[in-house]
Amino acid sequence: MSDDLFSFLLSAAQITLIDIVLSGDNISVIALSVRRLPPKYAEIANITGILGAVLMRIIFASIATILIAIEWLPIKLLGGLLLLSITYDLINQKEGGSTTYAKPEKSFIKAIYNIIAADITMSIDNVLAIAGIARGDISLIIFGLLFNIPILFWGTKIVLKLINKYTLTIYLGAGVLVKTALEMMLNDKLVSLYTTPLFKEVIPLLSGFLLIVYGMISIKLENKKR
Repeated sequence: MSDDLFSFLLSAAQITLIDIVLSGDNISVIALSVRRLPPKYAEIANITGILGAVLMRIIFASIATILIAIEWLPIKLLGGLLLLSITYDLINQKEGGSTTYAKPEKSFIKAIYNIIAADITMSIDNVLAIAGIARGDISLIIFGLLFNIPILFWGTKIVLKLINKYTLTIYLGAGVLVKTALEMMLNDKLVSLYTTPLFKEVIPLLSGFLLIVYGMISIKLENKKR
């Protein structure tokens, strides 16, 4: 396997992981929106809603990637700061999921609308993280998100159980987020004037690793208290 292919697949895996970890709210909206539909229509609404939501993410992440590539805009710096804020909230969320879910609807069209509309409003964090990992490669965005469709459709319950049961999953995703955020910030044109190439390589990796270690220690201490 060539280095380029390995790097591509690794980045695609990171995009998929981030999209899964940050999709707890979105998954809840899907389940709540289709639960009162007849089984046949619920399945169709589920598929249609997920496809529509993923398409919107591809479009918005591609736009964000283009904006990030404009050197004179401090998009990387601002995006990195926002991602750090998102990571902080993610780690400190003891109970995943938002309280502002769409109301259950009997209408098939309304259910699809709820899924796509909620996904758009709640996916800013996903889009920024994906755009940061992709580094201008729109094909990578498409591959990573399309790969996530069967996972969202068939594995939503499993994913939620893993996140709820194994807290380390949250810290693994948060570690990738921190690495991505710091890479974005340190590669911003303004910040680059005051950093070295080695600093840009080491700090993001070290920070992501330390966060995962912190997560392992925190989980161990919490288990001892029980």
